[in-house]
Amino acid sequence: MIIAANGCQQCHGSTLVFAKETDGSIRKDKTGKPMLDPTTWPNTGVGRVNLDESLGACSACHSRHTFSKAMARQPEVCGKCHMGSDHPQIEIFDESKHGIAYRTRQAEMNLDSDSWVLGVDYTAAPTCDSCHMAATPNQPVTHDVGARISWTLRPVISKKLEN
Repeated sequence: MIIAANGCQQCHGSTLVFAKETDGSIRKDKTGKPMLDPTTWPNTGVGRVNLDESLGACSACHSRHTFSKAMARQPEVCGKCHMGSDHPQIEIFDESKHGIAYRTRQAEMNLDSDSWVLGVDYTAAPTCDSCHMAATPNQPVTHDVGARISWTLRPVISKKLEN
């Protein structure tokens, strides 16, 4: 469905599958390489299900041009998906004390540090990454951006999730 491909799947991703011939075999290109189903590719969603059943597309947060840790740690990267009336997180962050602290102290953030531990590598301001992915003295770094979400804001009345 075109609306899902251009809307939800751009950020959330979908399940990648190989293109099939009418006989059910995997379609191949001119060089003999298996082809992906064009309804599932290109797909850079953070929740993409890859052919090997791993999750996510690195390029959802890391630019293909630089694959920079510093870039991926900045809230603007999260804001490319988490924006607008249905996902207003970047607008909320930008206007919050956290967002203001980030903008005014960004030069102090040590964004390209090899490690990324709160209170060790950076103390100037929080980013989305600080809470959702970064290491803390008590938690390892994670690439599962949903692992530390404690509340759901989707219902009319927010509720605590069971973790």
